[in-house]
Amino acid sequence: MYVGLYISGHNACPTCGPSLVTKRPDSLHKVIYPNNHCFLPQGHNKHKAPTNGKTPLKLMMKYWATIWEEHHNNNPPCPPPKGMSRYSIFLRLPYWKDLKIQHLLDSMHIIKNVAQTPWDHIIGKKDSLGVREDLRLLKRLPTSATPRRAPNGKIVLPKAPWMLDKVKGTIASIRTPTGYMRSLKGAFTKAKKGGSVQLYGLKSHDWHKMLHVIFILPILSIVCVYDYHSLSLPLIYIVVHSVGTRKSGTLF
Repeated sequence: MYVGLYISGHNACPTCGPSLVTKRPDSLHKVIYPNNHCFLPQGHNKHKAPTNGKTPLKLMMKYWATIWEEHHNNNPPCPPPKGMSRYSIFLRLPYWKDLKIQHLLDSMHIIKNVAQTPWDHIIGKKDSLGVREDLRLLKRLPTSATPRRAPNGKIVLPKAPWMLDKVKGTIASIRTPTGYMRSLKGAFTKAKKGGSVQLYGLKSHDWHKMLHVIFILPILSIVCVYDYHSLSLPLIYIVVHSVGTRKSGTLF
């Protein structure tokens, strides 16, 4: 949480400021950030130049404090600058605006949200005709994933390689030691016909185990065989990094 700054939508990154590239496709109903490849190392095979031509910024609170003062020195004061909701009282601390990190990270919710993302992909919850149309408009849809029309006239969506048919039975059959995580057999909802299987009742430590132990297999199979643009780069980084920590014996 950045104090006094917006951290969602088109102003999601106070560090990038005006150089942040955002789009809101009609079918996704979400703001996406297609410029993240420019943050990869220069020698990375997926590194790309910024799509808007601007070098990514690394703004600090000192910048926002200066902008705020420029806007409020007028008489009458101007509205808050874009990306800023109010002047944080923390900026009155002499050292605050010089800190490199001025926000609070809730690791418990981050683990839950990051772990739930691959699950939604594996069961196809995030897949729809509208999503694929948006990807086509963004020129990010592989040819193999292009929707086609069946002989009966219905539109068929080619199944993504990471979507598993028997994922419910496989994962539900996993038995973990007592106290390790909750029983997965009772954590699945009853999916309606044509619907997706969902998990409920999992705590943050349960999602932690799902991320570091269970999701490694299907996700690493994608990384090895398919273009890892299939899933978001931060997600792949986290899961691959977890394999390294497992080998070093520092995961649990």
